[in-house]
Amino acid sequence: MAEKLTLEQAGQMLNEVVGKVGILNDRIRLIEERSHQNRDKIRIVEENLVIKFNDMREDVKRLSLEVDSLRKNVNEITKTMQRMVKDLSGAAKLSDVKVVEKVLEFFDPTRFLTEKDVNKIISERLNK
Repeated sequence: MAEKLTLEQAGQMLNEVVGKVGILNDRIRLIEERSHQNRDKIRIVEENLVIKFNDMREDVKRLSLEVDSLRKNVNEITKTMQRMVKDLSGAAKLSDVKVVEKVLEFFDPTRFLTEKDVNKIISERLNK
């Protein structure tokens, strides 16, 4: 059976409902503020990500150019070394130098006579 509420009871109930609605309204406002704060944080993070991405893209381009330059330098060094090896392959080896040294020791060019020395010896012998 339905009880009839008195005006005072109805007022109290209304005050309770208004109080609870106020509390819920405060909570909704807090949630909305947090949502706005989170959106702002997400926007800032997105902006930072875009900036970092652009910075990294520039770094990759710069590094790519450096790698290309280094690759060219290595190719030039390789070509130079190949030319040097080719040039050195025509140079005398130590064993060749040793052979020439032995031949020079055998013939000893310091003991050869010049034409002047031969003429002097001949003239000395003829004058005796």
